[in-house]
Amino acid sequence: MSIQPPLPIISVEGAPYERGVQYGAQAKAIIERILEGYRKALKDRVNLEWNQALALSKRFLPSIEAYDPEVIVEMKGIAEGAGRSFEEVLLINARSELIFLARAGGLKVLDESEPGEGCTVMAATPEVTKNGHMIVGHNVDWMPGSEKNYIILEKKKKEGLNFVSILEAGIVGKSGFNAAGLVAFGNALITDKMKFGIPVQIIANKVLSADSVADACMYFLPPSRGSSLNRLIADEQGLCVNVEMATESFNFLFPEDGILVHTNHFVVPNTKINDMNVQVKPDTVLRRHRALQLLGAERGRITVDTFKTIFCDHRGYHHSVCQHVDEKHPEAMRTQTVLSNIYDVNERTLYIAKGPPCEHEYVALNFSSILG
Repeated sequence: MSIQPPLPIISVEGAPYERGVQYGAQAKAIIERILEGYRKALKDRVNLEWNQALALSKRFLPSIEAYDPEVIVEMKGIAEGAGRSFEEVLLINARSELIFLARAGGLKVLDESEPGEGCTVMAATPEVTKNGHMIVGHNVDWMPGSEKNYIILEKKKKEGLNFVSILEAGIVGKSGFNAAGLVAFGNALITDKMKFGIPVQIIANKVLSADSVADACMYFLPPSRGSSLNRLIADEQGLCVNVEMATESFNFLFPEDGILVHTNHFVVPNTKINDMNVQVKPDTVLRRHRALQLLGAERGRITVDTFKTIFCDHRGYHHSVCQHVDEKHPEAMRTQTVLSNIYDVNERTLYIAKGPPCEHEYVALNFSSILG
């Protein structure tokens, strides 16, 4: 019996425009659903009409063009394949910056009517895993029901490195892994400074084109970045670094005794960065502490199953590592773990579950045929 993936797998190949057309055609229905959701969210949350939002999205183009002109060609292909406008695909890829910039007056970045995007990422280096492999994992915490918008994108390039990404349909690249043995998983960070610079989704896509951790860090830190993001980057040799990126500064965080955990706050003290997320998601501090505690207790014995156990942990429920809807909160504030991903970098194998993972089985998917 064949394995049933928990998410649709979309495979594309060729030059950027060709890949985009194939992507848009296969993901057309999901992209339409996402755009309708954004149309409503922009109006309800920031009082932004659709035509205004599309016009604002175009203000990101000069920065994107200077950073990665190829991705513009790919987005035009996605629009063609999905039967949508280029501006709509651009909006999907700039949605984080657009929503916050639309609310920029008074620096009202987050308030109690807005759900805080979560996520827990973890890494264990070969020195502390049972099989001597690099293992990286990611619990994705977001709005309940948003898992229906996620896909697994297999991108086979005419030139450059093939990669696999787990993302919302229409986004060019996000968390994932590539043929150079590099993995990049990440999560949201929020400061009081955003601008019409390079959207974080465009940067995340570029990182997956890197053939080394050093190059990935370089791609991750362009001077004209538009907002904040965290990325845990590692390779099959066990090199691992976490980069906390803001528009105004950045920090590096490295494994301690072979383990690294990051949630949704800036861990490294930096007076140039005003961290806004702890104010609305204080569980970020508790999740990181709990995951570090559990992962550290298994040093030398860490396996994929160790990651599964931690990602299903309920200490601090509802706001635990495995997050569940807290119905005492207004519907707009509710979050839960919608996906859980664990990647054995050396085996090129992804273990993925819809979330919360305590309620779903992990499915193993091997990508050696694409990644080598």
